[in-house]
Amino acid sequence: NKQYQTIKNLTIHKLIISLSEQVRINVRERSRAMTNQRDSSDSKPGLADLLPGLQNRDEFFERVLHETNPWRRIWRLTLAFVVLTFVYGVVMGFYSGPLQAATAGAKVPILFLLSLLIGFPAFFILQLILGSKMKLSHMAVIVLSGYVLQGAIKVSFTPLVICFVVIG
Repeated sequence: NKQYQTIKNLTIHKLIISLSEQVRINVRERSRAMTNQRDSSDSKPGLADLLPGLQNRDEFFERVLHETNPWRRIWRLTLAFVVLTFVYGVVMGFYSGPLQAATAGAKVPILFLLSLLIGFPAFFILQLILGSKMKLSHMAVIVLSGYVLQGAIKVSFTPLVICFVVIG
């Protein structure tokens, strides 16, 4: 009788956990549906729209794969990356003077974009060999999103660099 009561309690506990998971999933789906209903023509895209959501990776990949005009996003990502890395380069070169700051500001985006141009074709071919069905434009959006995320992280450390420049 005691074993029966324990099994019954465990079954009820599992049922409650299962129901709470379903409720969480339904709330998440409704939230996504409400987000998708938002009219994109009214809102201007910001940096947050370009960055991949690290917590919602699947949603980010789905959005990229179902995007009708990925070339527009590629252009915006490239522009955001150049601006972010330019700012970071200026701050890095600031320690040696304004001329070095301008040079570093121009050099950092160029070097990163060259590394992307050199490495991307090999990366894309490797993905094709491994069986990826992604188009070139979608792969470019995903890789550029990573570069923009990297640039945003670098710019977020610029106050620390400025602090060391002022102190040192």
